[in-house]
Amino acid sequence: MASESQADLNKSVPLSQGLAKRRSNQSASQPLANVGEDRLREILGEVIDQRVSEKIVRLETSINRMVDHFEAVRRGEAEDSALRVTTDMSAADIALAGIHLPAEEFYPHTTEMLADQLSIKLHIVQKLIKQLELKGNLEYHRAIKTGKSEKSQVQKYSDAALQRLKDSLKVSSSVD
Repeated sequence: MASESQADLNKSVPLSQGLAKRRSNQSASQPLANVGEDRLREILGEVIDQRVSEKIVRLETSINRMVDHFEAVRRGEAEDSALRVTTDMSAADIALAGIHLPAEEFYPHTTEMLADQLSIKLHIVQKLIKQLELKGNLEYHRAIKTGKSEKSQVQKYSDAALQRLKDSLKVSSSVD
């Protein structure tokens, strides 16, 4: 019988008969609508592991808490929104998600670009970077690997580094 159904699957079906064939196949198999809640949980349990399930529950709880709080603010029953900071994930107000921000987006400026934007020479920018100790400080600087070798890196700086350099130049020009 299994070989007959396999043979039936391999046969070509005219397009005009496709819908009828699909309906007959669906009625032969157990429709999902008639599956009980326990069976659905069992099926989903096979597909979704416990960690994913916990994250979904935490996310749903977070969304519900935020909606409830915003509704309370709208009704005047609560102050502006404030979130509690905790390291206990089960007590967190918001389900935390990992956000991957490429380093190139956070550190968009090379040393040459900084020199161009500040309208000063490259060696002056390098001197200021050293004086202000920007290099090595993750708020301002990151060496981004560009090849297989450890030495193949480009030195990139954040917008905060650009602003710090601008401020430094303002202070030094007002002293002069």
